[in-house]
Amino acid sequence: MDPRYFESAEFYHRRYNNFASKIIIPTFCLFCFLVVFAIFATKEVVVSSTGSIEAYRTITNIQSTSSKQIIVNHLKENKKVKKGELLLEYQGKEGEIQLSTLQNQQKQLETQLAQLQILLDSYQQGKNLFKEKDAFGYEQTYIDYTKQVETLDKNIQQQNANIQAQNAASSQTQQAIQSAMGEIQEELSAYRQAKKAVQNNTGLNEQNTAYTLYQSYQQQKDQEGADTLKQQVLSQIDSQIASLENSLAGYNIQYASSGVQQSVSDTFESQSAAMKAQALAKSEQEKQALEKQLTEVKTNLQIHQQQAKENQIHAQEDGILHLIETENQYVAPGTVVAQLYPVIMKAKKIKLVAYIPSKDVSHIKKGMPMRFTAYDSSKDKLVLEAKIQNMDTSATRTKQGNFFKVEALVPLNTQQAKRLSYGLEGKVTLITHKTTYLNYLLDKVFNF
Repeated sequence: MDPRYFESAEFYHRRYNNFASKIIIPTFCLFCFLVVFAIFATKEVVVSSTGSIEAYRTITNIQSTSSKQIIVNHLKENKKVKKGELLLEYQGKEGEIQLSTLQNQQKQLETQLAQLQILLDSYQQGKNLFKEKDAFGYEQTYIDYTKQVETLDKNIQQQNANIQAQNAASSQTQQAIQSAMGEIQEELSAYRQAKKAVQNNTGLNEQNTAYTLYQSYQQQKDQEGADTLKQQVLSQIDSQIASLENSLAGYNIQYASSGVQQSVSDTFESQSAAMKAQALAKSEQEKQALEKQLTEVKTNLQIHQQQAKENQIHAQEDGILHLIETENQYVAPGTVVAQLYPVIMKAKKIKLVAYIPSKDVSHIKKGMPMRFTAYDSSKDKLVLEAKIQNMDTSATRTKQGNFFKVEALVPLNTQQAKRLSYGLEGKVTLITHKTTYLNYLLDKVFNF
């Protein structure tokens, strides 16, 4: 070939712009790149399945408490409820009326017992401790009691005054009788002295009451018939003595019948104490009866309150509802109708649950990475990363085959918690291991 051709542009164009330079060489370079990439680049080997967002714990199981008809049902899936919020109500309004009646009875009995205690304290302290009128008449009872005590005091004082008057009159009568008896005794003594003087023919004091008779005898005793005269004088003196003795005996009888001195009554303290004890005993008896009645009312109230609780079910804490029974109006007692889950925004963590086919379970181990991909209500993609924490040891049988349940606990930030809701489903990817693309292809082609 002419060497001049090597210097032409056409030569170089034909030589370097041919099929070999445009196809084979780039293809070879690409092949070399792919071989190097397959040898050194790694790939995640994954097992895919569906998963869902569930609560990491159940706050409480909401169980039916009655077999009556449900007339109010506020249960809704994923509904946020507050503590104390009414969830279910059963038929049974008559129980509310009875409950209200018992509550009023309890309040009235407690008020009555408090007023009765004031009455007892008033008895003990001896003064009216009621600051306002009561509706049970206990203040009037105490007022009547004090009036009875005052009446007792007045009666005893009047009785003592009468006794003192009677004693004074009796004393005056006895003094008069004693004075008269003294005079008779003096006169009787004088006649006895006169009798002795006549009998013994001795002298007699001129002051003697019978001196006149004695003097007359002395003047006539020397005359004839002296013995007869002496007998007559002695007879007169004896007659007078007998008369005086009769009078003295009569005065003795009068003195004895004039009565004895009566002592005044000092029984007010004992009688008022007896009245106080009787009033206290009566009030204590009433108190015991009221306390017994109050105990019965409280017992019945507790029974009806329990029945009222059974007629209504309230949320025990703030949480999110998950329904189990949704349609039936009649549910047997003890049946779980719903579960209460934690509020995701407060808990800031959820549980990922996935079911892995039994053919892939041999590649799954605890601690493996787990990725959950889903779309929220606004169709924005959401990705959560976690590690397997629990894995069932036995399979769950379904119509689609046998599956093993795996779980992972996922902490959340505020933005993630806002976007999530219980029951949200998505794709779960379990990263079993990493391998080079070359090994992956060899495994697929030759089943290594």
